[in-house]
Amino acid sequence: MFRMMVAGVKHMHDCDFIARDLHPTRIHLEDGQIKWNLIGMPYNFKKLIRGPNYTGHLDMTAPELLNNTESISKAADIWALGCCLYYIVTKRDPFYSENQKLNPDLLKENILNGILEQEQFKNLDW
Repeated sequence: MFRMMVAGVKHMHDCDFIARDLHPTRIHLEDGQIKWNLIGMPYNFKKLIRGPNYTGHLDMTAPELLNNTESISKAADIWALGCCLYYIVTKRDPFYSENQKLNPDLLKENILNGILEQEQFKNLDW
C-alpha cells in the first residue's frame, strides 16, 4: 500500500507538481489501487508561493512551510508522506499536541522541534 502511495507522489513530482497537503484522509482505495484525492490541491512547482492564507492539514505540514521559507521543495511532500506512514501504522498523528485545536502553536512547536507524540508508547512493554 505504501509503495503505491510513494509511486503516486513520484509521478506527481515527475510532472513538476507539488501537493503541499498530503494527508491520510486523501488516500482512497479503488479497484485494488491506492489513489490520492488531491481535490485541486496540487500546484505547479514553479508557481508555488506560500502566502499568509495557507490552508492545509497542519499536523502533516513540513517545518519549512511553518518557517515561511521561500524555497518550498518537493521535500514537503516527502515529509507529509512520512507523516502519513506514521499515521497508518499507529493511527495517531505524529506530532499530536494536547489542545492543538485551541492553540495550534503547540503543534507547530512540536513539528519545528521534532517532538513526536509519545502517548501510544507509554503502555508498551519493551
